[in-house]
Amino acid sequence: MMKKLRIGLVVLLFLVFAGKIGAQHYEVGRIDLQRAAPRGDDSWITDLEVSGFRPGASVLPHNTTCDQYGRFLFWLPSGEWKVSVKSQHSLGTIRPIQGRVSGDTGFGLLLEGDANNDNVIDDLDFAILTDVYWTDSPLADFNQDGQVNALDFSLLNSNYGRKGPICYTYLAQVSK
Repeated sequence: MMKKLRIGLVVLLFLVFAGKIGAQHYEVGRIDLQRAAPRGDDSWITDLEVSGFRPGASVLPHNTTCDQYGRFLFWLPSGEWKVSVKSQHSLGTIRPIQGRVSGDTGFGLLLEGDANNDNVIDDLDFAILTDVYWTDSPLADFNQDGQVNALDFSLLNSNYGRKGPICYTYLAQVSK
């Protein structure tokens, strides 16, 4: 299944960049994850909710999946938007996007620990973690290693009290 997902994403990326499926409407996003395994591991394959906001327009929600390198596709009409990205148990990030973005659109690090998916890491998340401690429950397996343990507690503890979405500002490097 994971191999099919990787192959499908590679084909879709190729078609977008080749202009075969409306490249003007698709963007490539990139996130960083708090995972025990390095980028490239299958534990990085994560379902995401991407939403676009702008004054006078309705919200454009889009569910997608990032690949093992943190890349994902999302649809966005041209114009100025604020785009948020969130996984099932992370705090969301939000950033402004103006017009078309060339290359990857970075959304920063998704902070883990939101077991109840309310965009806040608090006592409710801690209660869920303690209920499923030493199990393989995906509810509180924040680092996606297959076991709810001290590593997951450490992620929740380090992000405790934070609320999303977290504003991510992309600073472009200008070459001289």
